[in-house]
Amino acid sequence: NTNIKILILDATPDDPINNDLIEFFNKKQVKWKKYDENITFWDRVADGSKIIDTDYAVMCADADFIIPTAISKCAFFLKEHSEYSSANGLYFSHPNFNTYIKYDFAISELYKGKKSAEHQTAAARVNAYFSGQVTSPRLYSVYRTQTFKLIWTETIKHVSDWGVAETFPCALSYILGKSKNLPIFYASRELNESAWFDNSLQQKWFSKANVEKCIIGLSSHLSKMD
Repeated sequence: NTNIKILILDATPDDPINNDLIEFFNKKQVKWKKYDENITFWDRVADGSKIIDTDYAVMCADADFIIPTAISKCAFFLKEHSEYSSANGLYFSHPNFNTYIKYDFAISELYKGKKSAEHQTAAARVNAYFSGQVTSPRLYSVYRTQTFKLIWTETIKHVSDWGVAETFPCALSYILGKSKNLPIFYASRELNESAWFDNSLQQKWFSKANVEKCIIGLSSHLSKMD
């Protein structure tokens, strides 16, 4: 009994769309917005967030899935706890076809360790994030739509590359409020050989200029909270 709307921010190349997809896109709870394939995911999310008309919002990557009832439980938690900016549950991982030969076909829990950030100050929460004290990411958490829109509006102001495009919104979410990890099966993420382990990309993403730009944006919000 979940009432969820789906907004698809599509930047795939113009390949033929099959009849099943056309039928899905025509469902009343689905909106499909097409972008040029060169448009970054953070620009698409910021732009797409403008037309969200629900009370709560959550982002899901195209190779992952989030349990609809878990979204509802997280939204209910946020409704009852105004001091929290985000909520999610337990993340698991699943292999895709290309990684099937490397991994057993079974889901396994991701992000071991402390998952909620319930420190009283924004500075303590963001410090827990950057120091690795909190392991659960906030990129795919449930937010009040007003908070979700603010995070991505600020992200496109202060981000211009991958890596920081995931780090900045997570850090800002910790500044804006506490985060809760509920003891529920929330989502499963696809296992891939990640570019996060490529040192040359890491150096590019987290260059001095990129990091300083993010720090300026985060500091402006941190000064308002504490």
